[in-house]
Amino acid sequence: MRSLFTLSLLTAALLAGCQSGVSTEQWLAKFQPKALETAEAAGRGDFNCPSVKGTVTQGMDNVPGSRRAEWGPDQVAFRIDVAGCGQREYVDVICSDSHAGCYVIGRAPVGK
Repeated sequence: MRSLFTLSLLTAALLAGCQSGVSTEQWLAKFQPKALETAEAAGRGDFNCPSVKGTVTQGMDNVPGSRRAEWGPDQVAFRIDVAGCGQREYVDVICSDSHAGCYVIGRAPVGK
């Protein structure tokens, strides 16, 4: 799962090309709070733990005006390291302007 996610991030980053209007940092910052909230909620459920903390380890954009944006909705993907109650995992989250917020697309043990 991690290899596919990493390959997807690298491919999309290479295809992002020219950006207009919104910077990568602005686009990622727009979605990061909701992505963290989504990953932490998933971690609480997975770990059966009320106290979970997420940390973004990777973020990849698909900003408006990029070549990649011509092929699909404007979206960002995050890999978030979620930890709580002695447990830890990566949660992969996609956020989009064209869809209802953010959603989990995968999970992986940390270190894999």
